[in-house]
Amino acid sequence: VSSLSVVQLTERQKKICKLIENNPFVSVSEMSEVLSVVPRTIWRDLATMQKQRVLIREGNTSAGHWVLLKSFE
Repeated sequence: VSSLSVVQLTERQKKICKLIENNPFVSVSEMSEVLSVVPRTIWRDLATMQKQRVLIREGNTSAGHWVLLKSFE
């Protein structure tokens, strides 16, 4: 049931989730370009979302992909 729980995210975090939904292999640099923020901001949001168990990273840095664990609103 926890995988279906809804987490409150910022607008940018919701956009990150949408990007991951469309392409689990999307890179941080691609996300930063699409969202017009520096990569460090994306990394900070991703770290926050990982702590909230919204998503995880599977695989290694270059060949890995993102997995969404929870729904978001």
